[in-house]
Amino acid sequence: MTDHPRGGIAVFQWKRWLCLAPLFGAAALICLINGMNLQRLVHAEAPRNPWEATEILESWRAVKGMPVYEISPDGHSTHVYGALALYAQGEVFRWVGPNNIAGRLISLVSALVTVTLLAVAMGGDRPKWTIVLAWAIILGVNFRSTHYFAENRPDMTAMMFAAMGVLAIGYGQESRRWQLVVLGSLCIVLGFFFKQTAATFAVVPPVALVLRGRRPTLSECLLSLLPFAMMLGVISGLKVFAPEVYYYMMVIPRKFGLRWLPAVRNGWELVLDSPLFLVLLGEMLMFDAASFRKDRRLPWLAAVLIVSIPFAAISSAKAGGVANSLLPALFPLMAFCALRLPRLLTFLSSNATAGLPSRLMLGVFVALLMLLTAFPRLSTRQPLLVARSNHDQAYWKVVELAKTLPGKVICPEDPTIPFYAVGYLGLNIFSEYDTHLVNGVYPVTPPDHVRKELLEADYLIDVSDLTQNILNDSNLESLGFEQIMVDDAWLESADYKVWKRKPFSAGDLSLKPVRASGM
Repeated sequence: MTDHPRGGIAVFQWKRWLCLAPLFGAAALICLINGMNLQRLVHAEAPRNPWEATEILESWRAVKGMPVYEISPDGHSTHVYGALALYAQGEVFRWVGPNNIAGRLISLVSALVTVTLLAVAMGGDRPKWTIVLAWAIILGVNFRSTHYFAENRPDMTAMMFAAMGVLAIGYGQESRRWQLVVLGSLCIVLGFFFKQTAATFAVVPPVALVLRGRRPTLSECLLSLLPFAMMLGVISGLKVFAPEVYYYMMVIPRKFGLRWLPAVRNGWELVLDSPLFLVLLGEMLMFDAASFRKDRRLPWLAAVLIVSIPFAAISSAKAGGVANSLLPALFPLMAFCALRLPRLLTFLSSNATAGLPSRLMLGVFVALLMLLTAFPRLSTRQPLLVARSNHDQAYWKVVELAKTLPGKVICPEDPTIPFYAVGYLGLNIFSEYDTHLVNGVYPVTPPDHVRKELLEADYLIDVSDLTQNILNDSNLESLGFEQIMVDDAWLESADYKVWKRKPFSAGDLSLKPVRASGM
């Protein structure tokens, strides 16, 4: 005789999935919204911002053996990320040629690997369908980082290697397998050479060792310090054997000004914008505190959060700090949610004493928390669905137009235009300003070699939008340029203008920065 007759089992199964339906609906909506946005952004025609343009040109320089890292007064300024990012994208260019999509695809693949890796690691031996919810929760990081999953910058690849590294180190530390700790340390070093933020996770193992609540052995202490020691050795070696790379990777980022009050606010808002995390954390502390000792993943997650939240808050408060600075904290925050949510799902899907209405209301409440965590602070500047950029409809037309212009054509705010048009690798004024800061912010006037290129140009294509607007009309007029009218109406509507040098022109250059950098 069974506890549930056949009809009772069918009713129980129906009620269980009814209670879980709101959560799967929220997960589907998160995946749908992010999928639509990612599809649009990956296939965008024009570079999304000046720093995408930098990645494209510098990757081409790298694959062609041209100078990339120059610190002489006359040398160009490259990006301030990890050196491997350029060579990875450059190898793709070697096979398919330079384009605006390859770097985004590298970021997208890296992001999806990271999401899947964390979802599986947090799922453990639970029912496989819980991984679907975990995957959707972690995918929500894309929206909160203003869609960095589709950005041609190395943040996501660095996060992928950092996640691999922490998971390998954690498993190796708990099982006392030093080989895994070494492998994980190498992953963090590899991530560091894509973006420096990966180095932060080398500090996690000693913190996790303290949080385990017992006195560690000497071998455990030494093993936990291995990633940090290896990272320190790599940075020291970089300073000695590759000073130019060290300058761009380590010296320049330290020059960006830090605002402490915004740092505190950013850290506070980072947590407040994660209501699902707050509810699950409160539930654990109130009703399941013993799990912190039982589940070996929790001390490691806590260690990552202790390290990453202050780091993300400080990084995002530096001059030019944007949403990508929050990525090191967003991933572990959502990983914690993926780890703890199944405890509530067990209550929802079990034949508990609570009635169906109570469990259904809880399911709707948790689904709402998932959506509020994945899509916080919706506004006209960050709508639910990304609109098509004005540049996309005209980008390749502008490239074709640049081919017809005689003399030297430059576009300091998007140098991919003259690059695709005539193969000219010009200066990116944003990269130049990034590396010539004055008191932690952009200089008032550009470096001499930037001014020289501006004065030598016969034609200049100006880009105007919220990001790319360092060169305004008065600046260009002072340089001796005059705007020429193009018969095609699409040009001005797409935020592009064409300027021609006046005969016998000369002028003083006094450029004022519109915004800080966008590291």
